Amino acid sequence: MLIIGDFGLSMDQSRAQMAIWAIMAAPLFMSNDLRTISSGARSILQNKMAISINQDPLGIQGRRIIKEKSGIDVYWRPLSKDDSALVFFSRRNDMPYRYQTSLKKLNYTTGSYKIFDVFTEKTMTLKDSTDFVVSGEPHRCGHVVCLCTRKTEPPSTLQRWETSGICLR
Repeated sequence: MLIIGDFGLSMDQSRAQMAIWAIMAAPLFMSNDLRTISSGARSILQNKMAISINQDPLGIQGRRIIKEKSGIDVYWRPLSKDDSALVFFSRRNDMPYRYQTSLKKLNYTTGSYKIFDVFTEKTMTLKDSTDFVVSGEPHRCGHVVCLCTRKTEPPSTLQRWETSGICLR
């Protein structure tokens, strides 16, 4: 059950729960009343992209594809229309982290991908071979980056992409 808006979760923890529930195709049962929770919690629970990832018609549940000794987990889920979703989840609480990877290292095929941040609604294009960095602070328990990707036309070269909590398409 989603506890976003209840029990004192931070906004980062709330985004983390929504991202994990979305990628795992878990039922989105809420434990609260949308009329009485904060506007931030309400916007997470009503995030149309997160809900569409959760309820994608392909119906395949996501799975963890990487479990780093450093405390970073990467989850992947195939979606309809050749899209997919990624969640970068940190279990760290000791120090800031910087996780560097590329779509190629995550077994994406050669090409360019349109990236959409589900929570900030920022969009960019990324080549499979281009490294990007996911960074976060330890006080943001459950720091999450969720990527939804679709192959696109070749982009301009992007050397590094740094973020502190995004979900992409």
